[in-house]
Amino acid sequence: MRAGYHASVFWSIALFTVSIAGFWAAGRLSDAAVDLAPYGERPVQVLLSVATATLISTIGLGIAVSVQEGFPTVASLVNSEGVLAGGLLVGCLGLVLGPLVAGSLEWLLTTAQWDRRWTVIGVGAGVGLLVWGGLIGIAMPLVSAVGVPFGHVGSLVALVVYGALFGLYYQTLRTTFSRQHTSSGH
Repeated sequence: MRAGYHASVFWSIALFTVSIAGFWAAGRLSDAAVDLAPYGERPVQVLLSVATATLISTIGLGIAVSVQEGFPTVASLVNSEGVLAGGLLVGCLGLVLGPLVAGSLEWLLTTAQWDRRWTVIGVGAGVGLLVWGGLIGIAMPLVSAVGVPFGHVGSLVALVVYGALFGLYYQTLRTTFSRQHTSSGH
């Protein structure tokens, strides 16, 4: 019990540190993207935004699963066991979800909505909810013998956290880049 408490405190501190580092990196990446403007700035900005938001959101997903001690459960979905196997699966899932969530946000949000941080975070969380429904309701029964465990709230929380974090960081970077783009006269 005590080890679990210490682990959750550690991961909470880690999430806080990652959040601070993410906002710090956002400013540095926006400067780097402006320097790369002659090479075609929009693709570079999108790539940097998606990559950064994916990395931070994947770490958040891992923390959400870890706090719930869910890595062994994730590993059992592919008939494996252990924290490492579960962590690798969660990491791979997070890396695959990033471009999917970015594309969904780009498709769902209007230009005016990108300036409303809570709207983007909410839509990101909603995309996480939809991903949960698709993974738990459709994909999981196809690839494992678990069936349809819609009662597994831990995975719901983890994927909503992923979507919300992705929305937060992607919106921060995307709007920072677009403001620099318009202020630099491009």
